[in-house]
Amino acid sequence: TTTVSRTSVVVTGLDPYVDYTFQIVAQNPAGSSENRSIKAQTDEAAPSRVRNLRFENPNTTSVTIRWNVPDPANGLVRDYKVVYFSASLPLAKEETIVTKSVAVLAGLTPFTTYDVSVSARTVSEGPSSSIKVTTVEGAPSAPVGLNVSAISSTALRVSWGPPAQPNGVLEGYFVSRSDDSGVVSTANVSNETFSYNLTGRSEER
Repeated sequence: TTTVSRTSVVVTGLDPYVDYTFQIVAQNPAGSSENRSIKAQTDEAAPSRVRNLRFENPNTTSVTIRWNVPDPANGLVRDYKVVYFSASLPLAKEETIVTKSVAVLAGLTPFTTYDVSVSARTVSEGPSSSIKVTTVEGAPSAPVGLNVSAISSTALRVSWGPPAQPNGVLEGYFVSRSDDSGVVSTANVSNETFSYNLTGRSEER
């Protein structure tokens, strides 16, 4: 309750985008008048942070991001801005605008950690909330620089480089050979080995 001697007053410390009811009573030494009421709404303001930011169903190239609406919203939430990037990739930040509290991020790189931030917008943009999410491992790309050279009349050396996109933790390489007779031999070598010797009797790294 505020008592004033003039015919207007500024009320401060109110919350944004809230309906308030004001009652006005005139007073003199003989008493008080009946009260008169009036309703007014404060202007919108930037929203608070979105709540409970989380991720669901990550796979090799996509992930679903969900969140709860900001509270207080301080106005009508028009949309949400979702920004994501990976410090391990030479790409600029990606940005998408959505109107619901969910976004599916697609076209991601397997086994990569992304920073994801979400902010809501009313008449202006509010502060963002952030999380980290890592995509699932995927099959690697093919080894690069494949080469075969003769060691002797009965031996060959096959060499290669690691795949450009390992897409996970590389465990090793699978080497196989066949000849005109259809005979096939196979070998598993470690992820730190980049050559293998093929001979008529035995094979070695």
